[in-house]
Amino acid sequence: MKLSNPNDRINLNRIPHPEEDDHLRHVGWSTDDDYTGPIPFPTHQYVFKDTGNSSYRFMRPTMRVVPQSYYMLNKTKIPASVFVTPFADHAVEEEIPVMDGTKGMVRCQECWAYMNPFCKFSSDGHSFTCNICGATNDVPSFYYSTVDAQGRRFDALERPELSHGTYEWKVGADFCTRPPQQPIFAFVVDMTKNARVNGVFDAVLSSIRACVEVLKENPRAKVGVCVFDTVTHMILMRNNHIHEVVMSDSDDAYAVVHASQWLLSPAAQSEQLTAVLDYVQNTYGNAQFVPQEHAATLCAVKTAAGALATSGGHVIVVECTPPLLGIGRVSSQENVAFYGTDDESQLYLSSQDQSFYDELGACCCFSGVNVDLIVACREHVHLAEQQILPKHTGGSVYLCNDLGTPYHNAALSQLHAYIQSLILEEHYWDCVMKLRVSGEIGIESVCGSVSTNEDEDPIAAMMNSHSTVEFCLDYPKYPRFYILCVACMHSFTDTFTSDQGDRRIRVFNQRLQVTDAYPRFFKGIDGSAVALSLARTAAFQTDTVSLPEIRENLQSTVEDMLLQYRNQCSASSSTGQLVLPENGKLLPLLLNCLLKSPLLLVNEANKRELMNVYPRGDLRAWAIQYVMNCDAVQFMDFAYPSLFKLEPAKVGWGVVDEATGFVSKPEYCFLTASALELSGVYLLTGWMGLIIVVGNQVAPEVLEQLFGVQAVPDAYTAAQLALLPEGSNALCDRVNVLVGDYQNRFGCYLQPRVVVRGTTEASRVIEMMTEDVQRNTPSFSDLLMQVHSNIIASV
Repeated sequence: MKLSNPNDRINLNRIPHPEEDDHLRHVGWSTDDDYTGPIPFPTHQYVFKDTGNSSYRFMRPTMRVVPQSYYMLNKTKIPASVFVTPFADHAVEEEIPVMDGTKGMVRCQECWAYMNPFCKFSSDGHSFTCNICGATNDVPSFYYSTVDAQGRRFDALERPELSHGTYEWKVGADFCTRPPQQPIFAFVVDMTKNARVNGVFDAVLSSIRACVEVLKENPRAKVGVCVFDTVTHMILMRNNHIHEVVMSDSDDAYAVVHASQWLLSPAAQSEQLTAVLDYVQNTYGNAQFVPQEHAATLCAVKTAAGALATSGGHVIVVECTPPLLGIGRVSSQENVAFYGTDDESQLYLSSQDQSFYDELGACCCFSGVNVDLIVACREHVHLAEQQILPKHTGGSVYLCNDLGTPYHNAALSQLHAYIQSLILEEHYWDCVMKLRVSGEIGIESVCGSVSTNEDEDPIAAMMNSHSTVEFCLDYPKYPRFYILCVACMHSFTDTFTSDQGDRRIRVFNQRLQVTDAYPRFFKGIDGSAVALSLARTAAFQTDTVSLPEIRENLQSTVEDMLLQYRNQCSASSSTGQLVLPENGKLLPLLLNCLLKSPLLLVNEANKRELMNVYPRGDLRAWAIQYVMNCDAVQFMDFAYPSLFKLEPAKVGWGVVDEATGFVSKPEYCFLTASALELSGVYLLTGWMGLIIVVGNQVAPEVLEQLFGVQAVPDAYTAAQLALLPEGSNALCDRVNVLVGDYQNRFGCYLQPRVVVRGTTEASRVIEMMTEDVQRNTPSFSDLLMQVHSNIIASV
């Protein structure tokens, strides 16, 4: 059945949207409930009560109720994955209990899983059965306790490993393969002409100075500085004199200094560090110095990483010029004629032998070196190849896209803050991860910014609170395979070193129920996790499959899921009725958003100017890398940004709950241009950052309260505006509270930009209105009718 009659158009107001919660939820995941209740949405405000199952913040499976057989799983097309964010922020919840593991930890002697609430005790407490592999183990004498008639230990509530799904062990040198990692930060800074002209060089040096001030409080921290153009300059302090060691061979770079010669302690050597930064500023930042136009970026990265080979550390690379020289030189430059054609893939995929990047990335990871890449350049840098380094080491990529626009200074200010945030955030070093699954289910693949060790376990040189790894589960595919038990167990461990130098093991456990009934299975899926898994699959396929085919595959997969739900759970529904699973009701909306995102949006051909191209190659490469590493909260912000109307007359929003710190939200708007009234002020979040959208007819008194002006006539005026500080007036205070809440969620470095309607910059806001027609893609309403028609045609 094809819905072509205008009267049959779908009312979007009745289609589920990911609304922000403006109230607090207390939720749990009891091990004895029916597992079919609503799952807290990633962006919802909730407090999780750990009674044996780990929080959704740490482990988010695509399904809480798993199918009994591979046949059932394959028929529904639901991906079998578990997303693990081991260091997710959980400030509003109880602290993760930490125990001393140096005195001994009880583990299964067969699969080495750790003791957890789902292990069963027998023989009056002298034995326990592993919930992962089913092996029976003797209880060590130091761990013995009596049990009740159900085999539950009387001291279970006193032992976190028996009462909590998430807990942590503090362990000793037995779990270390190298000395405890120190907080070491190496800055590799571009000093080419682009860096100087755009002001990036000065902004970065200023940010490093601020970082040094912060690190004075940490006696374990060390800092190194390196600058580069066509050659690499390692800046050293010897006998209170500045020295440069130069790596001039850009085709055969190696470590020219040892970490002990290069690194300085901000706590004990702050004056020397200040002298080093003064030297760099005065030597390469003065008007007499003639900067080079080209850069050998990867030569500098390899030289700095080589210096840290024995110590490990965090390399922060700031790039302002395409790396056209030396090892790792990029293989192609941007050609506007490629966009919208089959040749476009050359701009967002690695178009040369990437073995250099793979080898350097793996070498960095095994040496404990994390690489973060900051691209502050208006030119095409072929990010597709360079992002391989952060991908292997647990790092990230930051794009500074607004240089050369009215928001140039704002971009430099946010870059300054971003570099500081990399230092201020909590770091988790030398991470080694493992997921154990019961019921003969294995691990098919691992997706994220990680490498793998000789045991095929994912490892990362460093992780942060957003680092997320996806484990794709492998069901046995032989015909008679069935999960015979009533539950499937997940046990995940992450062994890491804290910023304080402690070696720790964080353990997460979840118990998933097993079913052979389709209605129960579909009630247990998590739509946000399913959408993230599909997005990562699409990002992974960009290496081998064309964009149009990826888009078609993604839409077909979502249609197949909804078709099977209709056939198995709602076969009697009218063909004119769109039927969606309760916990997967957002799948059509997220499909629409992904198809219009920089990850999958298809460019139009015959564009003559780069300013009319969206997305450009580096932006798509960034989107691929971002989706492959982001957590569920970041993914929702990427796919379906939040749009709030800041109405002065409504006083219920922008208020902080004193007990939990949660913030009440203003009116939530759909992502459609019709929601943007010319007389309104809006806050838009998303992958572009925090944007305050100002209409052309906003009352002068509102502008006065927010920005201290009575009119915003053009983009250049808007770019200079900033919210008045807290304490200025009630309205501005509430907006600042709302902005602060999103900075806490997505990055303290984010600074709200003011965009006025009717300007070129406002067109970028309109492109984020994904429920409207965008370029060559249909509106959400039309896509929904197309999806529904395809489903009905297959019934």
